[in-house]
Amino acid sequence: MTVAYPHSTTPPTSLRTTGQTGIWTALPPLPLIGIGTAQVESLDHYLVRLANLVGITHDRMLEICNVAAGQILFSPHGTSSPFLGNEAELEARVAVTERLTGQNDLLRHGTPWACSAVMSVHAFSSAARVRRWCPVCYLQWDPNRSAEPLAWSIEIKKVCSLHGCELVDRCQSCGKAQPPRTRYPARRACRFCRTPLGWHAEPVSAHLTPLDRWVESQVDQVIELCSDPAQEKLPADRFHLFLEAFSAMHGDRADLPPALRAVVSLWSYQPSAKISLGKLVNLAGMHGCSVLDILLDPVRTAQREPFFGFWQGFDYLPLTPRNRLRGSIRLQMALRNLLRRLAVCHVPSLALVAQHAGCEPSEISQVAGDVLAAYREARARHRRKHESVALEQAIPSALEALDALGLVQVKRGQLCRIVPELAAANGLDTFNAWRVAETALILRRAKRARDASQAVLPDAARDTAWLR
Repeated sequence: MTVAYPHSTTPPTSLRTTGQTGIWTALPPLPLIGIGTAQVESLDHYLVRLANLVGITHDRMLEICNVAAGQILFSPHGTSSPFLGNEAELEARVAVTERLTGQNDLLRHGTPWACSAVMSVHAFSSAARVRRWCPVCYLQWDPNRSAEPLAWSIEIKKVCSLHGCELVDRCQSCGKAQPPRTRYPARRACRFCRTPLGWHAEPVSAHLTPLDRWVESQVDQVIELCSDPAQEKLPADRFHLFLEAFSAMHGDRADLPPALRAVVSLWSYQPSAKISLGKLVNLAGMHGCSVLDILLDPVRTAQREPFFGFWQGFDYLPLTPRNRLRGSIRLQMALRNLLRRLAVCHVPSLALVAQHAGCEPSEISQVAGDVLAAYREARARHRRKHESVALEQAIPSALEALDALGLVQVKRGQLCRIVPELAAANGLDTFNAWRVAETALILRRAKRARDASQAVLPDAARDTAWLR
């Protein structure tokens, strides 16, 4: 295959030598960083590095792959990861990339290829359209050794395994998400305000429950399995063998948690279904085993005496939601939501929002400066135009009315059910009652995020010997 590369006076081919035989490759045989470890480089970032090495754009690199494959495998205008798709697409995209670089049977280990027959399309991430990163990794970036690991693509992964700090997906200065296909030299600065995306972030390990730490270790183990060059693709029946044995041993138990009952019933009427990594972690945690136990030794693992007696009252494991680990993060998200809905909601005091978000006064200064300034300005304008005292006093009754609906998640379209009663009880007109209801909805979501971050494990589950 012959490809013309811009900005290069030398032929675009590279010579890879094996013994006495020279093998010409269309693209340089760039090694995948971290192969065989939980910090293996994602194949997405590999292509970004490769494009930079050759001196072409990322879109041009994808065009070359499409030409080599003879079909459109990589969308030139796509925003999600091409290597977090379904099994057939993943196989084809990995194959053409390995063929062009001569890295046969190696580059696939920067993807979930080894588990792709067992796990579903969104097994690793349902949020692959935005880039996540560790700010300390970006700050300490070494062009010769550093790479963006596959772990950053996994939605249930919360912290960097190297530095223990929270993985972020927005610029600290302007708050904007970063495109995943940004070229290599510009990836560590904000695409919009040019602020560096690396900073000294505090470790959040103190905020993680033992269960959260266990989940982090499960994710790392799955990635290490996928990155092992000696690992063959797992057969598609791994998960179903586990469910078949589990259902035979424990399917009729009265104390079977709803989460496990739903998975077992899914297998019974949809045997070809695949499972997501999040559900697999839930299943392993409630059964008292590891994810690798289920994937590598499914029948024997299913025959163990389960631990789900620990989880009475829990439909799913009480995991801390991503980006809810610190009060300042929860407060910042609540303030952003209020600013977005400024035209139709009341602007409550900063102290009231911080209280519902579970943010201590000492943590407020950690909120992005531009967000605090914008909110304080909006609050000052609002107080000049509206009778804010009466609206503020109506917020507690609005929160009670939302809770009285008996819904876990209340949507905006359901606010009409509480507005008439709210207006009558607080002497408000319909317009201001709507404003209060909108505000209460945002504060309720902030409070639920706070409660989720403080979830208390059942007493028996606090003995975390089984988590190890």
